[in-house]
Parts: sequence; C-alpha cells; structure tokens
Amino acid sequence: MPCLRWRSSYPWGVAGQAGKSAVRYAEQIHPQLPPMRLASRRGRLYTGPCPFCADGGEDRFHVWMEASGDRPAERFWCRVCNRGGLLRSLDQEERRS
Repeated sequence: MPCLRWRSSYPWGVAGQAGKSAVRYAEQIHPQLPPMRLASRRGRLYTGPCPFCADGGEDRFHVWMEASGDRPAERFWCRVCNRGGLLRSLDQEERRS
C-alpha cells in the first residue's frame, strides 16, 4: 500500500507545539477510496472523506480493516449518510454503474 503525506489542519501541531503543523501519513486502502489516515491502531481504523456524501467531509468515513467481535473485517461506515458495508461491496457497486 503506498503511503502519501498530508499536513494536519490542527493549529496545535505535534505534541502541543503551537504554530507547527504535523505531518501524518495517509494510505490508499482501496482503489475506489481517497487516501485515508490511520485513526487507531487497534482494529486498524482508518478515517477520511466519504465517497458517497456530496461534500465528503474530512473524517466522517470510517474503515475497519480487522474484525471485532461478531463484526467482519474490511467494513466501512459513514457517520453522516449512514452508508455502510464491506469493502468488497464497493467493487460490486462500481460494476453495476
């Protein structure tokens, strides 16, 4: 998976250093999704803009790459449009359109 760099928009930067912007890494986890940043190592949670919402947002689209409890791995969910499912269903949607 290729890693891309992006600058944090938070004003406090890294470790509370005001005025400095943090450099974080975004990963391309699926060919039909924009690069997403790792939000939590536990469960490998990634966040990024929603491909379904009109304005996309910045961190509303969540992708879990590992299974947790009875929930399967490689699932997605948007907290605004409430669309969710498995990443492989994105491939099926693309073929239908």
